[in-house]
Formats: sequence, C-alpha cells, structure tokens
Amino acid sequence: MNFEYSQKSVDLQKKLSDFIEKHIIPVEDEFYAFQKNPENSWTRWPKIELLKQKAKEAGLWNLFLPKDYGDLSPGLTNLEYAPLAGIMGKRIWISEIFNCSAPDTGNMEVLAKYGSDSQKNEWLTPLEIRSLWRLTARKDQYTTNDSNGNSGYGKVDAFETLKIIDQYANIPKQQLNQGWVYFVNGDQQLVVSNIKNPDNYKVFIYNCNGQLIENRRLTMELHFIDIDDLSSGVYFIKIEDLWGNNQLSGKFIK
Repeated sequence: MNFEYSQKSVDLQKKLSDFIEKHIIPVEDEFYAFQKNPENSWTRWPKIELLKQKAKEAGLWNLFLPKDYGDLSPGLTNLEYAPLAGIMGKRIWISEIFNCSAPDTGNMEVLAKYGSDSQKNEWLTPLEIRSLWRLTARKDQYTTNDSNGNSGYGKVDAFETLKIIDQYANIPKQQLNQGWVYFVNGDQQLVVSNIKNPDNYKVFIYNCNGQLIENRRLTMELHFIDIDDLSSGVYFIKIEDLWGNNQLSGKFIK
C-alpha cells in the first residue's frame, strides 16, 4: 500500500507551516498571557477572528472534511489531511483558526452528510460551527470533574445535533432572534443559547403576575435552566447582556 503523500498534501503542509510561522508564533505569547488572566475567563481572545480570516484568505480553511463530501470539502483524502492535522496539533489552540477543531468538525460532518438542504443552508453556509456542541453534549460517566467536584460536559452525541436542529426548525420566529434560541427540552430544562455569539448574558424569568422568579447568568458552559419545579403555565423571558442591554424578550409554556 502506498503511503506517500500527494504533491497537493506536501504543498499544503508547507503552506500551513509557513502560515503558522508568520502569523501565529509571533502572537503566541500574547494569546497565553490573555488566557492566563483571570479577568478574561470565558472571554475569547479578540485576535482569533482576525487569524481565522487570514486562514480563509490563504485557502487553509475546512481542511478536515473528506473529499467524498463534495463541494463542501477542500478535496483531501484522510491520508492527505493527516499530516496537516499533525502540524496543527503541535499547538493545542490553533486548530480553530483553520476551522479544524473538535468537536466542531464532528458536528459539521454529521450535518454535511445527514442534514437536510435547509439545515445545511442554515448551518454550513459558511461551513463554520462554534457553539452547537454545547447543546448536544451530554453528562454521563465520561464527564470530568474539577477540584470542587463540579461535573463538566461529557462526550458529544453528534447525532443529537440533528435533533436539536430539528427543534430549531419548529420554533416560532420570535424565539429565533439575532442568533438567540430558547426552548423547553424533555428534561424540563429551559435551554437558552446564543448560537452565533456564545458569551456571558443574564436571563430573567417572570410569571404572569410580573414577578421575577429566576435570575441566571449564562456562560459558554452554563445555559440550561432547571424549570421542573415551576407550575404549568405561561412564563416570560428576558435576556440582557452584562451592560443591561436587552437582547431578547419572549415567552414560553411550561
């Protein structure tokens, strides 16, 4: 069996290595300093989007998707992509710059292969997903725990992605606004998320009498609100950013 890299793969390896040398290594210390600062918890490094745009312009985008996925793929086989993944993997944080980081890649592959045309048009144009995995991760025996005993998210159930997308498709227009989505799932939790801009927000829930019954701050890791104890009825939801600007107002039924 021939395991020699094609000329296309060899050329991309050099191009990728040169890009990292020119654009990423010079700012690496700045990135780590930003990440280590406690004040930047749950905040994205501002320059990451600039690097992603440069990677797109350089033709180093979505390298992971196999060529049998058609027009969405850059046309590489797994053998051709393997050394590129190895180059990116030498620095734990840089795969995202090329839209090749897990678990985004798995969700994109599932949608590219099994999603409907409307789902592909909504989520794969352009081919980029950053936060959908949070709605499909499930807590199980594989979850991690920090020193305080707090459970983290476990493995990602990629096929759950399609179920979530289907739920989005059936949500009334007022519940989809500027990337915001909210719905009650089967576990009697109110799922609230900003798909296009995951960040810190505050969620307020009021009953029909206008009484505030829940005040929760959402982060990239926390967006499920347990409403199992609420009585049946109509409730109102208001979402604000941390500066008090209203992002979304609406209602849901328990």
